Amino acid sequence: MSKYQVYVKGITGDTKTIQLSNNNQITVYDLKKLINSDEPYMLRLLHNGEELEDEQFLPNGDTFYYLTKLNKEVELLLEIKRKMNLQLNWSRDLDLSEWERMEIDNNNSSKFKVTNLDLSSLDLIEEIPKEIGKLINLKWLNLYDDQLTGEIPKKMGKLTVLYYMHLNGNRLTGKYQKKLLVEILVHMITN
Repeated sequence: MSKYQVYVKGITGDTKTIQLSNNNQITVYDLKKLINSDEPYMLRLLHNGEELEDEQFLPNGDTFYYLTKLNKEVELLLEIKRKMNLQLNWSRDLDLSEWERMEIDNNNSSKFKVTNLDLSSLDLIEEIPKEIGKLINLKWLNLYDDQLTGEIPKKMGKLTVLYYMHLNGNRLTGKYQKKLLVEILVHMITN
């Protein structure tokens, strides 16, 4: 298996050298994960002056450029949409106030404005994305009747202003789920 390297340059001048295998074609999103494993959705990847789409395979070339996107909340929500395969109108082309199944607080001076997120009864079968735990002003979360699987992400324990969460009607598992739910509920009750 032969390997080759690509150079990924940031706008601040930093360059990362990443080893790739010739035998495995990787997607643009895979390369973004190699650049920033915690928040690949926050990156725009450019090649020959054009932005590359996450689903496409990496084009031939040895130098790519990346930029960090500016609106973290929008990018978090779009990553949630991608991971949960949501068929909603969420798009960078619309103002956040026009996005379906959410409410925002425009009076909030924070960059994070989403307060209510209702993804109930959408027949979702994926896992709950950890990115939901980064929506720091989320007060109300409804994931009722979705057949979601896997564990509740530990990052959801960081939702410090959350006071309502509905998870019934899912197939959540994991040995720490009860402990995490109790921690979230205690936090919700005490706030």
